[in-house]
Amino acid sequence: YDLCLRRSSNVNRVRGAAPQAEIVYVRLRGSVNELNSGAAFEDNLLDAINFCLEAAQFQGRPIVISVSQGTSWGPHNGSSDFDLARDNLVNSFNNRSLVWSAGNDDNDIGYRTGTIASGNTIENFDLTATKTDSLGNPVIYDVWLDIWYAGPILDFRISHGGGNSGWQDDTVNQYNGNIGGKDIEVERDIELGGDLRGIRIYVDDADTGDIFTIELRNPDATDDAEYHAWVGSQGWVASLSGSSQGVSTLSDTGCGKSILTVGACNKVNPPNSATGEEATSYSGAGPTLDGRIKPEIVAVGGTPDDPATPFVNEYDGITSAASDGASGYTDKIGTSMSTPLVAGAIACLLEEYSSPAPVGLNLELNQDTVKALLIEYANTLNLHLNPEVMGYIADERNKYGHGRLRMIGPVDHLLAPVDIDLWIRTANDDYGEEPYPGGCFCGAPDIRVFDAGTNNETTNIVWGTTYDVRVTVRNLGDTQANNATLRLKYTLPHTAPSTWFEAEDAGNNKLVNTGVTVPAMDQVDIQFSWRPQAAEIGAPAGATHFCLLAEVTHVSDQLIYPSPTTAGGSAWSTNIKSTNNVALRNLHIQ
Repeated sequence: YDLCLRRSSNVNRVRGAAPQAEIVYVRLRGSVNELNSGAAFEDNLLDAINFCLEAAQFQGRPIVISVSQGTSWGPHNGSSDFDLARDNLVNSFNNRSLVWSAGNDDNDIGYRTGTIASGNTIENFDLTATKTDSLGNPVIYDVWLDIWYAGPILDFRISHGGGNSGWQDDTVNQYNGNIGGKDIEVERDIELGGDLRGIRIYVDDADTGDIFTIELRNPDATDDAEYHAWVGSQGWVASLSGSSQGVSTLSDTGCGKSILTVGACNKVNPPNSATGEEATSYSGAGPTLDGRIKPEIVAVGGTPDDPATPFVNEYDGITSAASDGASGYTDKIGTSMSTPLVAGAIACLLEEYSSPAPVGLNLELNQDTVKALLIEYANTLNLHLNPEVMGYIADERNKYGHGRLRMIGPVDHLLAPVDIDLWIRTANDDYGEEPYPGGCFCGAPDIRVFDAGTNNETTNIVWGTTYDVRVTVRNLGDTQANNATLRLKYTLPHTAPSTWFEAEDAGNNKLVNTGVTVPAMDQVDIQFSWRPQAAEIGAPAGATHFCLLAEVTHVSDQLIYPSPTTAGGSAWSTNIKSTNNVALRNLHIQ
């Protein structure tokens, strides 16, 4: 901001979120064709991000990157190569943060979902080309549709202008044909989607008003199939009949696991009003298809006068620097405005924490800790975001994530009394809020099992075989935790802590580390050598599903369970989910 504003001739300069920050300005190579192709666009975007990171590394300075580029092509579960590449650029690094917009598609009609029952059940919907030029005249352009689904392989048929593709079953991975005068291509399994299957439909040179009927058929005799369909540039180039809003409408590029995804809320003066800022009508909603909370947070993005057409009519926008106007300023709305606001706030946060004592802590923050601080102190005034509390509203969680951006708490965290706050993530989307409010996915990324002496991670193990178990422990407190205790246990599912068995090594030594040291605002990795024995846990004949647990405690951060619960399913909510000092990993032991 400061660099851009110094070039302006406007005397009444407007201060940005981080007015003393220096800008690494990168022009992204790209075109409509590259955007449509996906891969080239993503490669260029990764090159741009990496250039910024290398520039910061060369200068030895912290960096936060704000990106508002997004599409809806992809599985929306953080599993694509692009997602993994972004994770690698952020994970295991300090003083770098990557902030991404949630997209502006929630009030569009470019997403729908449904379940197709087994037994040759057919579901159909219309894809209608709707794009016009700046004067509202019809145009000719390309249209994309992504369909992602779980379950058996679906058959598809596409109809247009009196013609159709015929039913295409699981033997057809690619389809090319002219249907009603339009060239249409279809490709299955377009990229890795985790447990999802993909169907991508491409219509060449559609006319505004063209209608394409998509039919999906489930030939499986027993299993249902849940599907999700997104228009490629969701909503503003085509519409889907039976569309859904308020859930899973954020862009695919906003679904990465390590990035901080930002939604938008309206402008309210003063900001600490009795109601709090409401999420905008357009801000993309979560969750991701693998159930993670996205966006994590919302910030002011500007208020449309007419929510039905937020980018057409007058609006109360956000002022920002502009490089192509005489005044040096622009006034816009969208998550592309709220995202750089959060990036500026993070820049200030990195500055505060890296300052020498007594002002700061002279610390380097990683992305997880940045997320934890923003989530922990987010404003939740008049919101109902916790599914464990009566009155929970899922639509609010989908739009607001953990709440509204507030920076007083994260900065005042520097001045808090001596504190130690140890925690282990309990799910993929848990970044330190206590207690963890999200769903039960039993996939804690910070308790992992490997074949002994290798990096081959596994959840399918054999009784009597030795494995390496690695646990990551974090300290969100402002004081180093010395001599913390980390224990490894395992048990049958749905059992209370009183029945958890302490894991042992090949010499029958219990796996307890009492000398764990975790620096303030940092993390450490602890490794155990574990050999599970069926006899010692009393495994019932035929049982294969077991839970591996890690517990961390410290004299200043005690792990105290509620009264032990009985078996039957309540142990998860009462004794595991209620504390971030415990992590769980599901295992298949045979």
